[in-house]
Formats: sequence, structure tokens, C-alpha cells
Amino acid sequence: MLFCVPILGSSQAAAQCGAPSCQPGRTGALAETAAINAALGGLSAGGLRVLRGGSLREGLEAGMAGAAGGALVYAGKRVAVQRWDGAGLVGREVAAVGSSMAWNAAAGRGVTDRLVLPIGPVRLYLALDDGVRVTPKLDLSSTVAIAVASLNGRIDWERSASAGASVFRRTRRYAQADVVGQQAAGVITYRDLLGRGEPGESRLETLAHEQVHVIQRDQAFLFWAEPAEAALLGSTRAGRVLRRHLDVGLDVAAKILVKQVVAYEARPWEREAHLLSGERRGAGQP
Repeated sequence: MLFCVPILGSSQAAAQCGAPSCQPGRTGALAETAAINAALGGLSAGGLRVLRGGSLREGLEAGMAGAAGGALVYAGKRVAVQRWDGAGLVGREVAAVGSSMAWNAAAGRGVTDRLVLPIGPVRLYLALDDGVRVTPKLDLSSTVAIAVASLNGRIDWERSASAGASVFRRTRRYAQADVVGQQAAGVITYRDLLGRGEPGESRLETLAHEQVHVIQRDQAFLFWAEPAEAALLGSTRAGRVLRRHLDVGLDVAAKILVKQVVAYEARPWEREAHLLSGERRGAGQP
């Protein structure tokens, strides 16, 4: 896979990789990234279907559906990093449909029987298999992240609407001075020391980078965390009541643990975000 060495040694985005280092083999890197997303969807859906008691044939069928869903997730990421207003929102919802396809396949449902569409800290669970039923759930970890972000910055309503996620302008420096943006539990913050709310080209690339992370988080939640929460909380009455209204966000805790043992330069999700957010610089390059 294309390997762009980031400026920072942390989990946050800094200035993106320079154009020369990101250009060679770009088309191949994009194709490989698309294949990885498809493989993740296929392996996750197929593996979970078998673990839940499905036959090998059912697992293979789920894997094929999950792979299609993973490919759609990748397409959503490509849309989300574009520069037109609303691209983040559209890309996030397209990717959410793809993640929902893999999630449905893993559970043995039709690929579009249920859709989970995230908007800010809320997920809309749409059941389409028997009429249309909509169940909103609050993303608990995202709500906490919004509260934390509000302590050090102000919400950017225009960019939040465009991203389909909460975006905050931070007027204070991050603890690590080189950091210019970050994503936590689906909440984006970016550094705006002058408080102008008009980020330049490098900040736009940072926002695109973090938008990819938002979609990666949606992807991880439906591929792995939501099934895990269903298994852990669905076995008790209190857990079932909780799940009617809240998504806990086990993926956030899992990612924190993984980041402790995987260096920044080796994190595949960072490589993908760097690759896709540099898309404008790479346009038309081989």
C-alpha cells in the first residue's frame, strides 16, 4: 500500500503528505484501498454469519453481500473528501448504506432490510423489511466527545451541516503543538487560532482527512461494535432497555487500546485518510 509518512507521531492529522511523496502509484493505491474495504466487509459479514450459527454456504453468501457493502463504503469515502458543500454528508450517508449492507448480511437479513444513517451524534435505524419504522438512537460516546470539544472551541455550524457530523473550531492549540485537527467518536475539531472560521487549503485537507476518519468510525461501529454490543447488552433486561435509546460505542474503547500498541506510521486507517484527503493534489496523476 502507498505509504505516506505523516508529520506527526500522534493519532491526529497534521499537514497532509506532500504532493511528490503521495503521487507514485496513486491509482494502484486507490484500487488497493477499495479492495481492502471490500475485503473487510466480506470477511466481517461472512465470519459473523458463521459464528452466529449460519452454514458455510450462508457465510459465503453473507461475505459476498458484505464485500459489496464494503465497496460502497469506499465510494462514500471518495465522495466525502470532495470540496463541494454537503459532500461530507452525502459521502457519509452513502458509506452508511454500505456498512448497513454488511451489518444486515452478518445477521442473515436482506442487505437493505435495515439501514443505519448517522447524523451528528444521532443514528437513525430504519427498518424497511415490513413497512417503514424509524428508531433514533443517541451515540453516547459522540455526545461525550461533543461536550469535551465545546470546552475548547466553538461549533462550526456551516461545516457541521456540510459534514453531517459535529465540527468545532478550536482557538487553542492542541497539547501537541503540530496538531491541526483531530477526530474523536465522530466529532471533528480543527485549529483556528485567529477565530476566522475560514481555513486555507491545508486546513481543508485536514478537514477531509478527519471526514474519512468519521466514516471509518461509522464503518467500525456497524461491522464490529454494534454486533458486540448486541451480544453483550442484549442478554439482560437492563441492557435491552439501554439499547433502545443508546449506542454505547465500544469501538471507541477498542481503538484507544489498539492505538497504544500500533505506531502512527503503521496505522492503516491513517494511511487511508492521508491517501484520500490528498485527492485534489493527486487528481490526474498515475
